[in-house]
Amino acid sequence: MKTISLKMPEDIYKKVEKYRKSMNKNRSSYVMEAVVEYTRKKEREELEEQLREAAKKTAQQYGKIKDELREWDNTIFDYEKHYGIEKE
Repeated sequence: MKTISLKMPEDIYKKVEKYRKSMNKNRSSYVMEAVVEYTRKKEREELEEQLREAAKKTAQQYGKIKDELREWDNTIFDYEKHYGIEKE
């Protein structure tokens, strides 16, 4: 494990002390738990952003495919109309 040194404003320190004591935790464990939780939150945010970007690209690709299919439908319709082909 690595060791870090931490400075914080007095009001935050007092809150940390209050809550860590009520949870019967030492300062190091309390701060470590907070850092782990914050890191998980940031990882979730990063993953959510990646998912948003992937969804955006998927939607764009879907739009292109939909346009291509519509164009094919029009081409088939024009071909059928031109050659008098009846749909079954």
